[in-house]
Amino acid sequence: MPTIRSNLSIPLSSLSKIDDDRMEVDSEGDKRSATSFRPLCVKCGVFGAQNGSGYAEFGNTRVLAQITGPDSDGKWEESYAKITVSIKGLDDSRIAEYRAQLTSSLTAITVISDDGGVLATALTAATLALAHSGIENMGLTASVHVALAPNEDYITDPSTSELNTSIGGVTLAFVPNLDQTTCVDIHGRIPLQKIPVLLEFAKQRAIAIVPTLHKAVVNSIRERAKKPPTMIILEQNNRIIVELLEQKFANAKEGAKHETVNVTFADFDGVLYKLSNPDGDRSKIILSIALKFYTELQQHGADDLLQRVYGGNMRSSPESGFNVTLEYDLNALPAETTDLVQKASGLKRNCFASVFEKYFEFQEAGQEGHKRAVINYREDETMYIEAKSDRVTVIFSTVFKDADDVIIGKVFLQEFREGRKASQTAPAVLYSLGEPPLELKDLPGAKVGDNVGYITFVLFPRHTNKKTRDNTIDLIHSFRDYLHYHIKCSKVYLHTRMRAKTTDFLKVLNRARPEVKGEKKTFSGRTFQTQ
Repeated sequence: MPTIRSNLSIPLSSLSKIDDDRMEVDSEGDKRSATSFRPLCVKCGVFGAQNGSGYAEFGNTRVLAQITGPDSDGKWEESYAKITVSIKGLDDSRIAEYRAQLTSSLTAITVISDDGGVLATALTAATLALAHSGIENMGLTASVHVALAPNEDYITDPSTSELNTSIGGVTLAFVPNLDQTTCVDIHGRIPLQKIPVLLEFAKQRAIAIVPTLHKAVVNSIRERAKKPPTMIILEQNNRIIVELLEQKFANAKEGAKHETVNVTFADFDGVLYKLSNPDGDRSKIILSIALKFYTELQQHGADDLLQRVYGGNMRSSPESGFNVTLEYDLNALPAETTDLVQKASGLKRNCFASVFEKYFEFQEAGQEGHKRAVINYREDETMYIEAKSDRVTVIFSTVFKDADDVIIGKVFLQEFREGRKASQTAPAVLYSLGEPPLELKDLPGAKVGDNVGYITFVLFPRHTNKKTRDNTIDLIHSFRDYLHYHIKCSKVYLHTRMRAKTTDFLKVLNRARPEVKGEKKTFSGRTFQTQ
């Protein structure tokens, strides 16, 4: 049985966002027939971070379950260990009562609210979590709680108030595929002759909810099919700038006292930011950026583009040691500052945008023969841009610091090339290792080496027109960061898998260690020989 290591924490407000599968009930008002359930809803895949999760709600009894299932790539090994189950939301006196049953569900259970039938609800959430995790099992387990009233009427799925007036009840879990009962928990003073009939009634009521459980599982499978695995897209806006400016602007609107700010922080490609108060004036905030390659961007109209985007917020002379400085007066903020924050946090992107917009305009106008743009955006890495009448070619040179990075990077770039088969609107992507592409053969400064790679993007008019160019710039200017970020993530993943496999091997070796024979003594001092 797999070891479960899971601690669940979820705000109750998010439960209202769960798309559930509700079962029709035949109750009217407060009166329910013997066969009717309280309002019932179930859901698979509540948490994206967990391999398997399930949610079950019987009336006001709500339970969440999690489980760690097989790896998403389908390559996984079974390991056996003791079961660890955590239960939250119940009194200590009731935990012992349910621990044995919940342990068999192989999952971590959180009881959000208990209004009767919590064991049946927990088992239902557990079977949904198991189904969602992809762990092979013999079928869904349908669970139900049935009480027996003093007049010998049955109460299906009783609430706490209904239980208080009953003489006893039973919780039954049943696997229809196997026609087997997996759990029976009888409580109260039920006459022995009534128990077989009560169990048969509970079995039929458990079977009644199976279609609802199946529907929840099918819906979760369809949802997964709609969401194919995607890579991580890095944010275009600097998160530190967003959070700091939002806080300062909000405080200024509320009339709070202006506070001193002096923060220096870095970004990708050796970019340096600084947020501070000019000359100690707390009513103003300046944001400065330093790029080692800004002089090269200026040759392609960076100053004009930034002036167009930031207008009066851009200082005519930047802060000492920086290339561009923006200034904001906290006493003269507009009513809506969201756009202001978004533009400020995209300062690096907008610096890059000038060279792309320039060559996109060349292509749109059908102009050829313009000198190729060369931007040395890192110490040993360069970006080249060239415009033709029907396309714009963007080439990145990158240096892989480690031999492993070369291999992982090659595999990663192969996926980019294959991606065009899935989407005909994607740009053409070419790559070469060791030598520059044909477009750069005549360029003496192009680096050559086993650890040097060149990635070429061929952008067509559908990528460079005025409607789509902003999105194209957003994605392509940060491609180098995107590539190396995922290489590092891949190495971390491989390292984690290797450490886990080493731990498994050590466990096998420890179990195979022969016991050392020798004399052993009892507490009284007598010696006995082991055989």
